[in-house]
Amino acid sequence: MFLKEIEISVCIIAKNEEKNIKKCLESLKPYSFEIIVADTGSADRTKEIAYQYTDHVYDFVWCDDFAAAKNFAVSKASHSYVMILDSDEYIKDLDFKKLLEAVAKHPNGVGRIQRINILTRKNEIQEKKEWINRIFSKEKYHYEGRIHEQVEAMQGGDYETYVTPLVIGHTGYDLPEDLRREKAFRNIHLLKEELQFLEETKNEEKLPYILYQLGKGYYNQECAYEWNL
Repeated sequence: MFLKEIEISVCIIAKNEEKNIKKCLESLKPYSFEIIVADTGSADRTKEIAYQYTDHVYDFVWCDDFAAAKNFAVSKASHSYVMILDSDEYIKDLDFKKLLEAVAKHPNGVGRIQRINILTRKNEIQEKKEWINRIFSKEKYHYEGRIHEQVEAMQGGDYETYVTPLVIGHTGYDLPEDLRREKAFRNIHLLKEELQFLEETKNEEKLPYILYQLGKGYYNQECAYEWNL
């Protein structure tokens, strides 16, 4: 596959992200990405800011399902290859030519990017690095899971992953205590719904992952709640 055949759409979902989305979109300006923004019900200036960077801004009626929202955004992409970003993420370092080369070399795989989670704890800035799956062909992959959603092959089964020369920053965990707890409450609610769905459909393969995330949610809530599973 030739490099000139590779074009990438960056797909973003957002709700009330006026404090973050400008930094996210500004970091995309030096590159020839198509930008897709799916707004899930903002009451602030999120959409107004998004329109300053792209005409491709769409409304999605929130249904307690992050995978559905991301799949909707992906469906609006003009290009076959998509990269998913959150509104509180931004590009820190990217060799664009090498990114295109990596995608061209692995047309059927899923590209992994390095994310640096930036946290402030006890007045100290902490950075935690991880690798996450974010670049793929929209004809071959989609998201599953209403929260902590994962890239899955449409035909099922395992898939090849590859490393890309992209590093992003993420500030979504750097929140004051009240907002961290509010986010934990939301996550626990959605995780319980996902757990019930998996139990009803007898999908035991994904149960350990959801239980793990639910445990993290209760830990982040920093309260001694009983687990009513």
